[in-house]
Amino acid sequence: MKTSSRLLAALGFLLVAVSFFPACTLLRLKSETEFLNHVSEIAGAVEAPAFSGKPIVVVLLSINPAKPDQGQAVAGRVVLQRPGAFRFFAEPGSYHIGAFEDLNENVSFQSDEPVGWHGDPDVITVAGGRNITGIRAVLRPPEQARREFPRLYEPVTADVTDLTKRFRLGEVTGLDNNPLFAADNRSMGLWEPLRFLNSQYSGLYFLEPYVPEKIPVLFIHGAGGNPTGWSDIIQSLDRRYFQPWVLFYPSGLRLEIIRQAVSNALTTLQVRYKFDRLYLVAHSMGGLVAGGVINGQTETGNSDYLRLLITLSTPWGGAEMAAKGVSQSPVVIPCWYDMVPGSPYQEAIFSRPFPPALEYHLLFSYRGGFNVMLGGNTDGTVSLRRQLLIPHD
Repeated sequence: MKTSSRLLAALGFLLVAVSFFPACTLLRLKSETEFLNHVSEIAGAVEAPAFSGKPIVVVLLSINPAKPDQGQAVAGRVVLQRPGAFRFFAEPGSYHIGAFEDLNENVSFQSDEPVGWHGDPDVITVAGGRNITGIRAVLRPPEQARREFPRLYEPVTADVTDLTKRFRLGEVTGLDNNPLFAADNRSMGLWEPLRFLNSQYSGLYFLEPYVPEKIPVLFIHGAGGNPTGWSDIIQSLDRRYFQPWVLFYPSGLRLEIIRQAVSNALTTLQVRYKFDRLYLVAHSMGGLVAGGVINGQTETGNSDYLRLLITLSTPWGGAEMAAKGVSQSPVVIPCWYDMVPGSPYQEAIFSRPFPPALEYHLLFSYRGGFNVMLGGNTDGTVSLRRQLLIPHD
């Protein structure tokens, strides 16, 4: 496979030769890191006393505090298969949170659908990177909602931007000579993840139109990678039975943000296409993303469709060089925090067993010999002992 994890190589490069790297890129990374330090997690739950079995859509609406009745942008959207926990990651600002049961499964609110909101609704203020918990939205029947919040049913006269469209979901594309997956974009995803997001390169892409009879196989690259690294494996896939999907994401971001986006994308696609089986194939750090997705889906009770996981050279136990980078580097790529051995992200993956229906195959790699810096045998970037920490063994 042509792709390989560039995470540890990037760490060593930055620690040893940072002075030779373009100063503008390092300055942008520093600026993006400072911005991300002020991003907060908003966590809560949806309750639906009269739940009828349809998906729940939770919406994070950015507002102007001076005009709280006028939404400015849909900052986030989470799809749940049933009432329960949700979380958003939000930049500093003011927000409302609402939820509805999507009776016609079009991910848009209709006036005849049960709906709820947090508070009266209350303004949620995000500042300083402080996490917000305890958000609660209780769905009401339409007639009750009309009495309690009539403004919700008034015609919308202002344009509301949908920021969730920055993640491209289910678009059909190709791998060969695709400028979307160019090397510069791959590098941008690692070193300038916010710029990557704003450029709207992120997405879960299809390589052919969806076919209900075929099993979807999602390929997840590692740090600094892109979907073209899977070309050889995808070419050998029996397309009579399988349909390849590829993830392209800003690999420099914190892994929990990536995990949340991928989990929500899969649930949205599941609602749209009703597939009951999905296979995951992941390389290096992409395996940690996949592990987080499985953990999150298990937590929400929506993991039965996850049937196969194959990981290649995944550092389940983290990476020694990530710890060195976090402690010594003048500029830290955010994902390094989650790659430090024993990080909270890794602990969360190991805290819950994989679902019983999930078949797991671990492929590891090594060169032989003893690497002094990494304390053992490696494949050139990831130590063998970190690869062999099998989740839930």
